[in-house]
Amino acid sequence: MKQSAFMAVVAGSLMLAGCTKDVYKEPAGQYAENFVEEFGSISPDQDWNMAGQKTVNVNPGAASQVEIYTLNGDAYQLAGRYRNVSGRQTLTFDAAKSVNDFIVAAGGKALRVRDGGSADFANATTRTYQPDVSGVFTRLEDYKEFTRSEVMAFAETLPDGENNSGKATDNFEIIAGNERVTVFPVYWNAGNTHELGVYWYEGDVRRERVVYTSKQGDDVQYKENGVWQTPNVYMSQESLTDAATDIRSRGFAISLPAGTKYGFYINATYGGSSRGVYYSNAGLNADGDKHAFIFTDGKTGRTFLGFEDEANKDYDLNDLVLIIDPEPVIVNNDPQKWILAIEDLGDTDDYDFNDVVVEVEHVSGETTAKVTALAAGGSKDVQLYYVGAPVGGEFHTWFGEGAFKSGDFFNTQGSGAWGKTIVIEGVPADFTLASAESRMGGFQVSVEGGKAVVAAPGAGEAPQMICVPGSWKWPKERINIKEAYPDFERWCADPGYDWMRTVSEDQVLGNTN
Repeated sequence: MKQSAFMAVVAGSLMLAGCTKDVYKEPAGQYAENFVEEFGSISPDQDWNMAGQKTVNVNPGAASQVEIYTLNGDAYQLAGRYRNVSGRQTLTFDAAKSVNDFIVAAGGKALRVRDGGSADFANATTRTYQPDVSGVFTRLEDYKEFTRSEVMAFAETLPDGENNSGKATDNFEIIAGNERVTVFPVYWNAGNTHELGVYWYEGDVRRERVVYTSKQGDDVQYKENGVWQTPNVYMSQESLTDAATDIRSRGFAISLPAGTKYGFYINATYGGSSRGVYYSNAGLNADGDKHAFIFTDGKTGRTFLGFEDEANKDYDLNDLVLIIDPEPVIVNNDPQKWILAIEDLGDTDDYDFNDVVVEVEHVSGETTAKVTALAAGGSKDVQLYYVGAPVGGEFHTWFGEGAFKSGDFFNTQGSGAWGKTIVIEGVPADFTLASAESRMGGFQVSVEGGKAVVAAPGAGEAPQMICVPGSWKWPKERINIKEAYPDFERWCADPGYDWMRTVSEDQVLGNTN
């Protein structure tokens, strides 16, 4: 039914609720009064939404598909994908309010653009390298030496033998800059031999070139007791004993023109038979799975690239590891995500904002949105709505079949599996969580069959719903949000303050647990 009809039903239910003795008999405005008493004054500009609506002006030239990536940590993450773009157009998309730096890509080329800026590909030239790629990929003559601690820094993030999925950017490509990129193999721990290749785009055509084969003679060595040693089979953590000091590698250089979009792949073979070809862009893999990672270690400053070399893998993601120098511009092909964190009661005394926690994923320009249940910390029967239509069943049942029982909490007292994901079809291509008109995308929660409704707050109002980035960790059960995030009170009064940078890690759970 239409949103107005839904609101009318809720309003009628609220009137009837006044005849009963329950939590919904709260006097009008009492929640707002209690909230201000708890957290202090609210800025009239505070809309409790960390998403902002951004624009870029694009002329794709001969290309027709335009991708937009927004800066998120050390990578640019997919925010928009517009197909059949012709001529000059203004495209909109969501990004964090504090971010104004974007990558716009079309026809295998990419440009860095600021909010409101322009990306014109009409005059972009495309160079052809096949079959002649002389000077583009160059095998190095000299070794480069690394300390053992530099090389093994990756193992703190991706320890051998553990499931390391989700710990690094694992669906990516790179945008060539003005500097030459050098790549050094430094580690492998697999029975397979790997042909390492680079792929790049010339217009709509993907080109490929094998540039290195692992276990190639003495191209990678480690020094033990002052003598350079060549690994027999594996360059494993076990072979790099405490006596090992430096590691040296002869790698290769990449000199693609600035703005070229490219990535890596491996062909893993054993006994002359291929175990599979796997790309850094997961969408190119035959199994649709992720087999590569990239991240920059905060302590050493080294950027690591690596691969998982078989299907049905163990996800330790370190079968082949390389160092890239300098740190490249990375685009993450996984869509950006947002979290709606909701308090289901207007007389709450815990303010933990974990009663309903959902992840919303949408790529601007596309007509579907995904909603995933992350946590349920409320004891009431609740139903999620999108523009007046119910999404899924009662929210707690998203975490498993069977009737909901009061007091069933999910992912608020400890980490567990996420609930189901529901795809909403037919959302507008310009769907947004950011604009004041959309009211956080048009999502609402009905409590106990309409006794109350929780919707996005207006600017300056006390919130029962906030919109935060998908990396956010929600407070544990009955942990006040200001205990988990000591700067939350400051954010109430100052919408531009970075309140999420200070977090009590022992008081939260979330997507990175």
